[in-house]
Amino acid sequence: MRVLVPIKLSYDINQMKYDERTGEPILDAVPRVMGDMDRCALEAALQLKESLGVVVEFISIGSRRTHNKLMMDAYAMGCDKGYLIEAEDTNTLDAYTVSSIIGKFVEKYGPYDIIIMGATSQDTHSSVVPPALSALLGYRAAFGVDKVTVEGDVFILEATYEDGIYRYRLTPPFIISVTTEANTPRIPKLKDILKARRMKYEVLPVNDLISKDEVRKINVTSIKKYVTPRRREIIEVDSEEDVDKAVYRIIELLKEAEIL
Repeated sequence: MRVLVPIKLSYDINQMKYDERTGEPILDAVPRVMGDMDRCALEAALQLKESLGVVVEFISIGSRRTHNKLMMDAYAMGCDKGYLIEAEDTNTLDAYTVSSIIGKFVEKYGPYDIIIMGATSQDTHSSVVPPALSALLGYRAAFGVDKVTVEGDVFILEATYEDGIYRYRLTPPFIISVTTEANTPRIPKLKDILKARRMKYEVLPVNDLISKDEVRKINVTSIKKYVTPRRREIIEVDSEEDVDKAVYRIIELLKEAEIL
């Protein structure tokens, strides 16, 4: 059984820096890492490797110059084989183009029994690629999965939505996207990191999968830091003597702040 995990090199939003004058992000100063949910997707696949003996492969879209550490990190976690779809300016590729590239890869280098992805990307928070890829490949799917268990040939998947917990019973082939609730990603040991440095990944030109005419990009016009429109204040309302009076006071304060 073959399992494929698409991973993305994302901006580390926890270390985002902004220009004080314009409010625009200084992207050159922000490190790029594998997103938390992508790590959870890899961990889910590696747990299947340990329990079922599946082969875990991974794929990313980018350049060797920027993505080499990402690929080594995936190998260090325990993946068996990696593919880099070589393309430039990957940050501006739209979600459908990314889905098409992965879909064409699966058709050419598959079949894959299971595709596991992060539920959303760390920097753009887009959740479009998993369902789009499912539609392109015609795979059954479950999104936002928090728990994965196996009963014989059936995979039991649980996802928490606003109106309750949904439980899916799927047999391969299928696609799932997982959240950070699904597991705790392993931290590679030093020997695994050193071993990963000697491993090679296969590099495939993006034009071998889709034509230049099929590549669609997003035109980003502006990105700015969100600025709180008013100064934040801490106001304490004493409710020990008269709770009703305190409640009315809070309502008055919210109206004055134009929140109500």
